[in-house]
Amino acid sequence: MTCETTAIDARLGDSPFAIDAKLTDAGVDARPLDAPPPPNVPALRQQKTAYLNANTQLSLTLNNAPVSGNVLIFVGSTVSGPITISGGGIATWSLAAQSLVNANSEIYYGVTDGSSSTVTISRNDTASPIFMHVGEWSGLATSSLLDDAAAKDGTTSPATAGPITTVAPALLVFGAAEFQPATFGAPTPGTWTALTPVDGTSVKQNAYYRIEPTPGTYAPTMTETEHEWDAAIAAFHYVP
Repeated sequence: MTCETTAIDARLGDSPFAIDAKLTDAGVDARPLDAPPPPNVPALRQQKTAYLNANTQLSLTLNNAPVSGNVLIFVGSTVSGPITISGGGIATWSLAAQSLVNANSEIYYGVTDGSSSTVTISRNDTASPIFMHVGEWSGLATSSLLDDAAAKDGTTSPATAGPITTVAPALLVFGAAEFQPATFGAPTPGTWTALTPVDGTSVKQNAYYRIEPTPGTYAPTMTETEHEWDAAIAAFHYVP
């Protein structure tokens, strides 16, 4: 009982007696294709806050130089009225929304050329609490950037900037400020990510963001305890 080899075992190629098929490259349809590139999503690259209890000007310097083409988004104000803003490698900052009734809340934005890390706000009036949050974002559009924005003030809880309606995928930035002592709850509905808060002696500011790939109407609210607030929200366009 032994196995014997035969000549047919060695026959290869196109012989009608071949057992093993000869090696050939697979057809192009059988080759695995490269996976599609991941979708573009806005990303927070860095952020920083600053606060002074009584001044007419305030500056902060980001820890790293911003990347040319990225977007800087400012959330803040001074309680004495509207601010002017400069720096950050942005020739002219654009105002998205502002409410100037109580502690005040404003959102500005611009595309940086990367030439400056320092952002300055000022107010030509008496010294008062002045505060700011600046974030650097990648993945946002560099033209037709603002999708929608709103702002509102109030003296009862919850704080809200009112509804906005987006027409494209958007980064939503929502913030509120009020006098101390103050406590804010997290925004609802939906899930929001907290930005670094400003917790000054006289004013508190909480700001959050949310990435919304689906156009729609959004009107977040935050519970608050001091009942003298201003809030602002802005949606910034991105291309997935």
